[in-house]
Amino acid sequence: RKEELKSAKEKLSLSDVLILSGPAGTGKTRLALQLCNEVAEENEYEVICIKSNGLELYEDLFSAIDVGKNYVVLVDDANELTGLHFVLDYLPKTAIGDKHIKKVVITVRDYARQQVVNQVLEVEKPEILKVGLFKDDEIRKLIEVAFGITNHVYSDRIVAIAEGNA
Repeated sequence: RKEELKSAKEKLSLSDVLILSGPAGTGKTRLALQLCNEVAEENEYEVICIKSNGLELYEDLFSAIDVGKNYVVLVDDANELTGLHFVLDYLPKTAIGDKHIKKVVITVRDYARQQVVNQVLEVEKPEILKVGLFKDDEIRKLIEVAFGITNHVYSDRIVAIAEGNA
């Protein structure tokens, strides 16, 4: 996903919000985590990761953000999150007070992308990166590197079962 990571960094430099969308299992969350970690390291940001637990987010977010620090926030499966607007309210264009978030990276499955885009558009024009399925050769390389599987009979079967989903 080196090309996607490079593209994601470029897109995030153009906007305070980047939406990564794609089918389930395509690696959106892993790509987002890598992106947030690299952006944080390069810009001396803190990373905050948010995953829906079905509870209101405001109090947790308010207590997690410190004055004078810069944050990149990952919102995973944003369509499942209660209160995405609370996160967006901390962006520089809308933040009131000294607490703010510099960048937001959002993952969402394709079927819910427009719903999330519409929420973000109320505050900021987001950049969008579609994360696609893996090619067969990419899955072969992944299972070789991660699991040491080089036998073509096994790797062909795994590729067939995966259908592009890592």
